Amino acid sequence: MEPKLDDAAVHKVFLKSLDNYIKWCDYLGIKPAWSNLERISGEKKLLFLSLYFLIWGEAANIRFLPECLCYIFHQMVVEMNEILRQQVARPAASCMPVDSHGPHGFDDCVSFLDNVIAPLYEVVSAEALHNENGRAPHSEWRNYDDFNEYFWSLRSFELGWPWRTSSSFFQKPIRRRKKDSVSNQREHIVLLLANEQSRLNIPEEMEPKLDDGAVHKVFLKSLDSYIKWCDYLCIKPAWSNLERISGEKKLLVLSLYFLIWGEAANIRFLPECLCYIFHHMVVEMNEILRQQVSRPAVSCMPVDSHGGSDVGVSFLDHVIAPLYEVVSAEAFHNENGRAPHSEWRNYDDFNEYFWSLRSFELSWPWRTSSSFFQKPIRRRKYEFEAGRDKHRGKTSFVEHRTFLRLYHSFHRLWIFLAIMFQIAPLVGPTRMIMKQDNIQYSWHEFVSIKNYNALTVASLWAPVVAIYLLDIHIFYTIASAFFGFLLGARDRLGEIRSLEAIHKQFEEFPGAFMKALHVPVTNRTFDASHQKAVDKNIVDAAHFAPFWNQIIKCLREEDYITDLEMELLLMPKNSGRLQLVQWPLFLLSSKILLAKEIAAESNSQEEIVERIGKIDYMKYAVEEVYHTLKLVLAETLEAEGRMWVERIYEDIGTSIKNRKIHNDFQLNKLSLVITRVTALLGILKENETPEHAKGAIKALQDLYDAIVSFTTMQFQLCTVFFTFSLGTRTHYFGRTILHGGARYQATGRGFVVKHITFSENYRLYSRSHFVKGLEVILLLVVYLAYGNDKAGAVSYILLTVSSWFLAGSWLFAPFLFNPAGFEWQKVVVDFTEWTNWLFYRGGIGVKGSESWEAWWEEELSHIRTLSGRIMETILSLRFFVFQYGIVYKLKLQGSDTSFSIYGWSWAALAIIIFLFKVFTFSRKISVNFQLVLRLAQGIAFLVALAVVTVGVVLTDLSVTDIFASVLALIPTGWGILSIACAWKPIIKRIGMWKSIRSLARLYDAGMGMLIFLPVAFCSWFPFLSTFQTRMMFNQGFSRGLEISLILAGNHPNSDL
Repeated sequence: MEPKLDDAAVHKVFLKSLDNYIKWCDYLGIKPAWSNLERISGEKKLLFLSLYFLIWGEAANIRFLPECLCYIFHQMVVEMNEILRQQVARPAASCMPVDSHGPHGFDDCVSFLDNVIAPLYEVVSAEALHNENGRAPHSEWRNYDDFNEYFWSLRSFELGWPWRTSSSFFQKPIRRRKKDSVSNQREHIVLLLANEQSRLNIPEEMEPKLDDGAVHKVFLKSLDSYIKWCDYLCIKPAWSNLERISGEKKLLVLSLYFLIWGEAANIRFLPECLCYIFHHMVVEMNEILRQQVSRPAVSCMPVDSHGGSDVGVSFLDHVIAPLYEVVSAEAFHNENGRAPHSEWRNYDDFNEYFWSLRSFELSWPWRTSSSFFQKPIRRRKYEFEAGRDKHRGKTSFVEHRTFLRLYHSFHRLWIFLAIMFQIAPLVGPTRMIMKQDNIQYSWHEFVSIKNYNALTVASLWAPVVAIYLLDIHIFYTIASAFFGFLLGARDRLGEIRSLEAIHKQFEEFPGAFMKALHVPVTNRTFDASHQKAVDKNIVDAAHFAPFWNQIIKCLREEDYITDLEMELLLMPKNSGRLQLVQWPLFLLSSKILLAKEIAAESNSQEEIVERIGKIDYMKYAVEEVYHTLKLVLAETLEAEGRMWVERIYEDIGTSIKNRKIHNDFQLNKLSLVITRVTALLGILKENETPEHAKGAIKALQDLYDAIVSFTTMQFQLCTVFFTFSLGTRTHYFGRTILHGGARYQATGRGFVVKHITFSENYRLYSRSHFVKGLEVILLLVVYLAYGNDKAGAVSYILLTVSSWFLAGSWLFAPFLFNPAGFEWQKVVVDFTEWTNWLFYRGGIGVKGSESWEAWWEEELSHIRTLSGRIMETILSLRFFVFQYGIVYKLKLQGSDTSFSIYGWSWAALAIIIFLFKVFTFSRKISVNFQLVLRLAQGIAFLVALAVVTVGVVLTDLSVTDIFASVLALIPTGWGILSIACAWKPIIKRIGMWKSIRSLARLYDAGMGMLIFLPVAFCSWFPFLSTFQTRMMFNQGFSRGLEISLILAGNHPNSDL
């Protein structure tokens, strides 16, 4: 029977889809676009449905105005009825430009998006921009509900059709100046000037006066980006001679800059564009000042205003709005980031434009006819043409759960049994150790007295627990396998247990796969222009083939199958040229030879069809060979040969149709035909073993290159750069885990071409790299001093070389890859700038880049929660282990392991802290007794020196012990400092915060000097600077990125 679309089904879909439109008409008391629904044919209903879904599919954000869509549909049905009545194919008048005349004029400008949707979108977008992120009162702007309410009334028919865009409905709101914007920028400038003037330490006068030096510094600092922009473009700034500009003029220029920035909205993300605007508006301001006539800037006036009126003067409307509209249009055009970059412009593209002299083509005021302001042509969204949206998968809740939560989700009894099996072997040795009471320790005695050797037991279990925690995924894998087994049994996955079962069931795979897909495929036929709909199995197989082939390729990559087996298992993806399903070769192998024998032995065509149909996949094999051979011959032969092929296939088709294939052809000679065809294909393939040979040679050459390149990367210290970048990720990943987020650190838009100062590098990498690098070095030194003496130097080097490389990379990579990092003059300037930054006390409004104190406060801002403070405290306890272990290795204590030794070490630390406080006593408090303070400091220093000297001479204290004590107490002090920072509010209440801050400054000064000295030493040798510039800096970064790609398996978006 010929398939037929049921009218009742069409009617039901029609009523369900257009239910909202019918209710809209009822509410307004108007007739729908059809006069009598019963008289409308099924074909006409399908046309109405198609029109409705096309409107919905192209409506973009206007879908949130369903009543507006009803209005559009109502009017366009009338248009469609008129076109059908006239029986003339022409565009709808509503989709044509206003200046298009006649049914065939300007067909290339016909666009539903441009002429119907765009006017609505622009007014909705303007209202959204006008709401000040929801802060504006509702009476001053319209939201979606207001627009929908408008279309729930007969007033909406005032808009006419096509749109009467002069209607008040399409009137965009007048942009308001942001409240307090001017006062905010004024306050900003005042704070900048006040902070700069306070640094100059100018003596206070009776009448306060703004110092020109402060104005000049703020001017240069604020306009630094503009000055560099001018330098890059090789143009003069808007002033001819900076030295001749008065302080008042500089303040005017500054005020103009900050007013532009304050009113720029999202255009602030185009800093080079702001430089362009500022450059031209300074020229305008200079002209106004020269004429001494108060008038608006020409750039802020409407185009049709000729200086006679101030109406319509607006910086937002005439300077910012044209930029905002084109940026907004490009953002709308990117399809939420899915569109290729070549089809839309992002912020970087706009900024790049203003980094070139081409930008001056825009002139001033804006030449809006420039291609720069040309909005992108809206594309038709083909996925909506069938009246359906694209499926968007939702992330499963399970994907957001942490690994530990997954672990704890398993049955507790199962976990208990798993732990028991793993820990049982340790129970016996633990009991034996606990019974021992005569073990001699090298540490203090409370380890062994009346506590069952607790720390020894802990040291025995610690590695086991650590390994257990690291291998939790094993238990998770076991549980997953068990759970997967149950799910598989439920889903009957075990039914296919043999190759024979695969042969029988493979035909059902594509259909089952399509049923299980999350993405619904409603149209499972090829292009509807074909007169005959192709069986949906072809479409299912076309969708299934890529997934199946990926599975097979993964099996080959893991060496589960050979190349030959992979070729047999791969499923050809039908491109549409063969109207059949192409099955894998392992299903079709040997079927052709059997079919040849059946054809030769059979007595009729019906017998041939019946016998071939009984054997699995033999029919598919015959059909594929038949159609593929025709395609190959037609593509290979010349015109005359193709004509003979077409004639032969026509004769065969006619014979099959008349059921006379057995009479018209000598089927017993099929063997000869197969032999000749095989020979022909062999000739065609001969030109392919030389191409393979060339490919093999090329592969060897690539291998020789991927080796040379790797060796070159090592000489260019690319591994140093990669190790350093890995440290950045681990630091912020750890901070995110502990405190729930990490601060964004801008890294610039392009390749670094300027020298980064030592203080800036220190601010950027102190906590993320330098502290951790020094901690690793401290551990390595302790291991060298107190580790296994029997192993020897070679063993130590082999064991620790990677750790030394890690620490060195974290400490010195920023300076290796810093332009002019080893130039002596730069190093001297860096040291001066760093010391100024370190000892500048700062104040209100001072940034971290200007003062160590402000930076230090910023570095502690991420510790906000109680859990974060507790975790920081727990992690900081590791620094006390150094002191605990080293004090019992001093020669001074001999064989004494009493707890008093550890107590005396804390007493020594307290004395050192007391001396530190004496030498860092506040200068402001000590103004009145400077002499007494200096005397006390001198006496304290001499007493400390005398105590150390006497200890070395009269006791077993050695110089080595002194260095070991320093090695022990430095991490202890850092641990105390870290804990105090974690509990900052409490430390402030007890009045100890200033002391903690002084101690922190001392540590940062010490760390900075330890890092700075090697850099300064290297800068003494000029050849190092040359080597750095020519070898490392030129290619180090790009090669470092290559290492990332190698380790990520050449996937650039990997999370490695």
